[in-house]
Amino acid sequence: MPDVLSQWRTWIDAFEATVQDDEWDRLQPLLAEDVEYRVMGAPFAAHVRGRDAVLAGLAQSVRNFDRRMDGRRWTPLAIRVDEPGYLRCNILSEYKRGGDWVLAFQAEGHWGFRDGKIDLMLDFYDPQHVDVQQALGWIHEFGQDLDPRYA
Repeated sequence: MPDVLSQWRTWIDAFEATVQDDEWDRLQPLLAEDVEYRVMGAPFAAHVRGRDAVLAGLAQSVRNFDRRMDGRRWTPLAIRVDEPGYLRCNILSEYKRGGDWVLAFQAEGHWGFRDGKIDLMLDFYDPQHVDVQQALGWIHEFGQDLDPRYA
């Protein structure tokens, strides 16, 4: 069985490809049927359970937010593997609109693995962080056509 870091990198590569081409079926074999996804600390907080619901939620958010931007960069920082089967890292997300990089904020991501598949994904946004406050403010003021919700 591949190690957690390899499994996570496979997920990240497949997810990034899916953001580009909308082929969500490629992600199915990487997720446990009972996968749970939680987003916390943001107005678009969510708790989604089950592979089909998680994929639908991810697709909804990407289509209604990421794809409506002119550019997207997602950079993992400070990756930490906690054995057995758990990985976390800080994530720097950046978005471009109208030729400018208008959003840059960090979140903390957690992934749990069971039997070679992801069974838990957690995204934590800290509303006390200035970068998160600025991003949410920009979305509120200039992003009326954007919807980052997962459900």
